[in-house]
Amino acid sequence: MSKDKIIVKSGTIELSLNRDDLVSCYEAPDGVVFQLKNGLVFQYTNNFMENITKARIKLALDKIPNGTIRVDLNNHKNPVTIDNT
Repeated sequence: MSKDKIIVKSGTIELSLNRDDLVSCYEAPDGVVFQLKNGLVFQYTNNFMENITKARIKLALDKIPNGTIRVDLNNHKNPVTIDNT
């Protein structure tokens, strides 16, 4: 089991989970969907989220192998940061 996390923040809510628990992340027409183990699905809906923002989130979660990934759903210009410490 990895010690790396995925931290998703929206407003004052912060969801933290192990990276191993994420099955997939995909873009929806009105936001982003996070599919987790055990059938849990977390959907963030924002009709104004640009396609490039959704693509950056998906790309980071799909392609970055190590480190803690922070997804800030309030920051559409730079939605993802990586902590490799």
